[in-house]
Amino acid sequence: QSHSKPHAEANAVLDFCPDRLGHALLLPPDLQRRLLQSQIPVEACPTSNVMTLELSRQKDGTHMTLVEGLKQHENLRQWLASSHPLTIATDDPGVFGTDLTKEYWLVARTFAMDRAFLAKLAKSSLEFAFCDEGAKDSIRKQLAAQTR
Repeated sequence: QSHSKPHAEANAVLDFCPDRLGHALLLPPDLQRRLLQSQIPVEACPTSNVMTLELSRQKDGTHMTLVEGLKQHENLRQWLASSHPLTIATDDPGVFGTDLTKEYWLVARTFAMDRAFLAKLAKSSLEFAFCDEGAKDSIRKQLAAQTR
């Protein structure tokens, strides 16, 4: 195991057991396993992740589509496959030209997720949303009305 300062800091964050982690993209395999075991929810921003990690850049410098780039996002693939607590979000929508609907579409298209899976993902995200129970109840009602 690495004893580098970034590794030690990431380990300390996992020891702290926060309510939710933003991104968690660059964890080495041992800390990724700890994250999966801990069930700490992760916030993933697919377009931002692809762009900032340059997952869409090919070896010759050209770019793939966002879907092709997101296929390279091994952590997201692992979180989805293991039903890890996950919320799909967007950061810097103005910079990346995206919104939450596009982010969900991108995940659905990339990983062949159906509408029922996306509805379940959106509903489960509420459990670790940063808002009070009243707001969560209101959103639950809206989701229920839209997924009938």
